[in-house]
Amino acid sequence: MRHNHIIRGIIICMVVLALFLAYLLIQPVEAEEIEPIPPKIRCTEPIRQEKTELWRSDVPLTAELQTALLAVCSERGVDPLLALGLIETESNFQTDIVSPWGDYGLCQLNCLYFDSANMTPAENMAAGVGLLAANIERYGTVEAALTAYNRGHDDGTRFYAATVLRNAAKWGYAQ
Repeated sequence: MRHNHIIRGIIICMVVLALFLAYLLIQPVEAEEIEPIPPKIRCTEPIRQEKTELWRSDVPLTAELQTALLAVCSERGVDPLLALGLIETESNFQTDIVSPWGDYGLCQLNCLYFDSANMTPAENMAAGVGLLAANIERYGTVEAALTAYNRGHDDGTRFYAATVLRNAAKWGYAQ
């Protein structure tokens, strides 16, 4: 009989703990923050590649991909060192990696929004940097933009952003 009280107490504690964790982890998202799902995006413009020399020998990308990254970062106004932190976080520089959710390539683009499986690595980077640039413009801060890149919107959490910024700092990025 005494064991029943102990078991009931443990169950009640577990339920209270689960409710408390759910309260901490789940923040309500206001309806106006969520945008309708855009149509799939496919890069149709070729990536301009005037030169093919290595930008940095310590970056595990080919000279062609480094050139493409520099070009798209320059075009979109994104620091290439921040882009390196994003790519390292998303794919660890693996061009053909696929996540369990179907996100694909260097920038792990969501297959619901991008035709990422049919993109070249340069197109994948161009779309990923373009999305990051659009998020920076929309949300106003790099941290909020990175959170939106990862979660689809800025929900106020900064765990993912902190990881990207830590990786970007290894490449020399400073805010």
